[in-house]
Amino acid sequence: MESTWLAMFLLGFLMLGGGGWSEGCLEEERVALSRLKPFFPFIDYYTTEVGGPRSDYYFEEEYYYTTEFGGPRSDYYFEGEYYGSVEEKESPLVDCCKWERVECNPTTGRLTHLFLNLSHIDYDSYDYEYNTKSWYLNASLFLPFEELQFLSLSMNLIAGCVADQGFERLSSRLNKLEILDLSHNYFNDSILASISELSSLKSLNLQDNQFTLLNPTNGINMLSKLNNLETLSLSEINLGNTILSQLHDLISLKSLNLQGCGLKGFVNLLEFDVLKNLKELYLDSNEIEGIVFIPSLNNLNGTIDVKDLNAFSNLEELFLWDNGVTELVPPQELRLMNLEVLDLFGNPLDTSILATLGRLSNLKTLSFRITQLNGSIDIKEMAGLSNLENLDMYCYSDRVCNISLQPLNLISSLKTLSLHRFNFKETRVHSHSQNKWQNLTNLEELELWDSSLPSNFIGTLPSLKRLFIYYCYLDDSLLQDPFKLKNLEILNIFNTSLGNNFLQKLGAMPSLKILSLRKCELDGTEVQGLCGLTNLRTLDLSYNQLKGNLSECISNFTSLERLDLSSNHFSGDVSVFESLTSLKVLTLSNNYFQIPSSLGPFFNLSELKVFSADNNTIYVESEMQSLVPTFQLKKISLSCCGDGGQIPQFLYHQHDLRVVDLSNINLKGDFPNWLLQNNTNLLSLNLANNSLLGPVELSFLPHTELLTLDISKNFFNGKVPLEIGAKLPSLWFLNMSKNHFHGSIPASIGDMNSLQELDLSDNQLSGGLPKHLFMGCSLLFSLTLSNC
Repeated sequence: MESTWLAMFLLGFLMLGGGGWSEGCLEEERVALSRLKPFFPFIDYYTTEVGGPRSDYYFEEEYYYTTEFGGPRSDYYFEGEYYGSVEEKESPLVDCCKWERVECNPTTGRLTHLFLNLSHIDYDSYDYEYNTKSWYLNASLFLPFEELQFLSLSMNLIAGCVADQGFERLSSRLNKLEILDLSHNYFNDSILASISELSSLKSLNLQDNQFTLLNPTNGINMLSKLNNLETLSLSEINLGNTILSQLHDLISLKSLNLQGCGLKGFVNLLEFDVLKNLKELYLDSNEIEGIVFIPSLNNLNGTIDVKDLNAFSNLEELFLWDNGVTELVPPQELRLMNLEVLDLFGNPLDTSILATLGRLSNLKTLSFRITQLNGSIDIKEMAGLSNLENLDMYCYSDRVCNISLQPLNLISSLKTLSLHRFNFKETRVHSHSQNKWQNLTNLEELELWDSSLPSNFIGTLPSLKRLFIYYCYLDDSLLQDPFKLKNLEILNIFNTSLGNNFLQKLGAMPSLKILSLRKCELDGTEVQGLCGLTNLRTLDLSYNQLKGNLSECISNFTSLERLDLSSNHFSGDVSVFESLTSLKVLTLSNNYFQIPSSLGPFFNLSELKVFSADNNTIYVESEMQSLVPTFQLKKISLSCCGDGGQIPQFLYHQHDLRVVDLSNINLKGDFPNWLLQNNTNLLSLNLANNSLLGPVELSFLPHTELLTLDISKNFFNGKVPLEIGAKLPSLWFLNMSKNHFHGSIPASIGDMNSLQELDLSDNQLSGGLPKHLFMGCSLLFSLTLSNC
């Protein structure tokens, strides 16, 4: 009986919250987060619309920076575009544990991770510059987060800490903080003493700051007090060779990053001899001519004697990329049995390297490039890599690199495979009963660049989750049969010509969340093959020749969050999007859609944040004044073409806009100063080439966030506002040309100390240029005053 009552008591205790799962973040921590918001405005930003707190991605000319320590989700990018995360997201709630930049302990509800990197920038406004003023941090604001384990403050323009409010204040209460990322800021040597008090730190990233470490008593040796420190990054800080002698006391280090630190000449590895626990050392992007203690590595050009490498018997990771290494000799004596990661990319290797690499039986990750073909590429020589999980192979030879798929079955442990510029010998991969190479049952990610593929190749990989095909030659043979990859989550094909019936062969892929077929020469009107992919979160069909009205089945894609149909020939109305209530980003630019300026068909899309529909036909639709949109947009772009009528009423209900482009649609009315008043975070406003008229009256309070303003080619008149510099102090682009302004140029423009481009041409202005303009606008490089 007692045990029954005890069980009932414990059950009630758990149901009442006395144990088990937390119902949300603690009130005191929520309040503490609100106190951080003035310094990190996007701390409560929920979605990763364009980027997020992750790793670095470079594609074409776009740069998306995030912290090297990673984050809680997996994001996918290509060609400067974001293709979402494959993790599910819940609706944003008051519970701060649901915020994108916050992680909490699910049991206690206490905050454990804060991703504040780049948090002064709105990701949806990635096309625009941002304020570059540095500032000082009050670290004591983090005191309430007593279970904090991870803190990233990367790339926030922080110059240091407020006096007596540095990181030392956290040492008494934040005894669980293990990872601190301060990279890409303006910290200097004075911060080191403060950081040295955080005794629980295991990982510290100081990359790209203003350290000099010239004073040995206040240098990097201050960090020797951090007895638990295992990972330290000092990359991209010009320290020179003197840094080596200052690292002796950091005996707990396991990983040291000195990339791009200004090391020159010969580096003596004996300097690191006291670091007995060191397993990872990054010295690339320096000007090292040779490494003392490893004779055959001097000048890193030609052959390397493996006996010298064998001296590092405990080595687990070795990065020798982008040097002049041609071979490792003699290959039969290579004894790096603990090596798990080897990167030889960028070295002029020939096919003989395969036999050498095949001896590293514990290797898990391998990357190399073949530039000299010495016979055919025989993967069988790597059969000894029984633990290999990640393989990147590149062919940069002038000759065609032929490779057979069949021997890949010998490396059955592979999880990710990336092949660049290969020609597969097989013309067709046969069925399972005839072909044994499907031993790659663990393969989850396949990336193919600039290669020619055999038909039916992909269909033989049943465990595949992520497939990327870029610049490949398929010859209409990729899909002899419909796709039946039940586990595939991401399919991204770019700049690869696909057959007209490709969409009809997509088949049943119930797990597919991200589908991108960008620049794939798709044409025609038939997109019925998409209709079964109702679980899609991201669909990108941009830069093709698809045309006609969209299929009604698109309305069933209720889980879709990002849709990009830009640069096609689609036409018709936009009513098909009305039911896509999960949409966050909708891009319809460069088509023939008929879009009402009221945006009435989209009023029910409460999640919509970004709407781009440039170069379609905009028309006036009668608006019902009582209707209020459920969305709060961050970006709207409706530039060209048609007649937009009066400025749309729905804009009166928007309070979170960052980017507004309503140019070239013949808008009528007055200057919308209320748009600035209602949207205090607005970064860019473009109203060029419309029919707006009257004087330009600015809002009563200064708008410090606006960076670009273009009201050219309208019918504005009166004087340029005398107080324009005080009201819009952060502008770096201002175009008021081709209007009817008169009077003098106000001296307050000189208060815009970030101004780079100013165009006042084709007005009726008089008088000279105020001296204060030249004194205050020191960054001005373009000034146009013709016919003003």
